[in-house]
Amino acid sequence: MRSPMHNAYNARMEVCRRSGAWGARRVGKMTLPYSINSVEQKVRQALALADFYSAHGRRVIPLLDFEDMKGQRIMKKCVIVGAGVCDSGQLRKRAVIKEGDLCIAADGGLDYLLEAGITPDIVLGDMDSLRTREALAALSVKRLPEEKDDTDMLAAIKEGLSAGFRKFELYGALGGRLDHTLANIQSLLYLLNRGARGTLYGDGLSVFLIRNESISFVADEAKCGRRISVFAFGGDADGVSEVGLKYTLDHVLLKQEFPVGVSNEFTGRHAMIEVQNGMLLICMEIK
Repeated sequence: MRSPMHNAYNARMEVCRRSGAWGARRVGKMTLPYSINSVEQKVRQALALADFYSAHGRRVIPLLDFEDMKGQRIMKKCVIVGAGVCDSGQLRKRAVIKEGDLCIAADGGLDYLLEAGITPDIVLGDMDSLRTREALAALSVKRLPEEKDDTDMLAAIKEGLSAGFRKFELYGALGGRLDHTLANIQSLLYLLNRGARGTLYGDGLSVFLIRNESISFVADEAKCGRRISVFAFGGDADGVSEVGLKYTLDHVLLKQEFPVGVSNEFTGRHAMIEVQNGMLLICMEIK
């Protein structure tokens, strides 16, 4: 028997299919528009996930990548490239800059962008880690003083927030100097507290925060053997569950002093991570 959620989705999909109208889907605290023609397959995948997690007694909101009818993302993003560890080939592959997106080079991140063949909209920083200074003459540059409270990455984040962006991809944000890596991880909370989301990329990892919510991973993301680690962030995290991973958790208290969530693995099945009260820092291997 089909669940009421299935019936509601199917009814809405049929209306949109006949009328060509736009719909809306709730993701966390945000309502995003979408064209049903471009995401019908993803919605069906989400329904399959809902069935899977329902069997495990979980309520989950799959994080979908919404696109319009032309294949462009509705939620525009701010891409920031810093001076940490960054592979220009991976940057070229992952940092797809589309019309309406904002690309910021945070100081030495300009070197990685130029190697990847990407021209930033803004170069921002005190220029202490930049190698390719001759390229600055042809670019929009915002120079910062060497002595300041903000790191170059945080200054770039503030620039993106002031421009109205709420989705951030931060490359060259991991590896290299440990103090800068920690500062970049703190910047994820800065974004979250301002209604935005950020993901750090670098050194073969993606890192992001979730708070009082669930996140799901479809089979394509949950390839067998892919490593994922989960840490309590900003205090203990209560009601933590991990479903579909090699090592599972069921509504446990994850203490900040004990890294029990390190070095888990996907199993090739749909997976879900949930925290009911608190924050989780999730570190996922990029393959």
